[in-house]
Amino acid sequence: MCWAMRSYGRSGGKIDLIPFEKKSVNHWKGTRMEYKVPIQEKYALTVDEMAAYTNIGQKKLHWVINEYKDADFLLRIGNKTLFKRTAFTQFLDKAECL
Repeated sequence: MCWAMRSYGRSGGKIDLIPFEKKSVNHWKGTRMEYKVPIQEKYALTVDEMAAYTNIGQKKLHWVINEYKDADFLLRIGNKTLFKRTAFTQFLDKAECL
């Protein structure tokens, strides 16, 4: 079991330690560390993770990616598109329908 620091707020808020799993994974390029971070703690989520988090289907989330290409809740890294978790949930709070 490993521990990571988590802070609340930007101006010296509460800081506590949270547990996470760290395991060694054998990869064809050698051994690398793999971390399991809970979805609630992640900054950006994949389509699969966002579908599980919001209970919105993957097809609808891909439609959102294509429809809102320049939205502030999308993060593009190479060919991968991620959802910024808090920004997308705020967008969902304001949206009446998708």
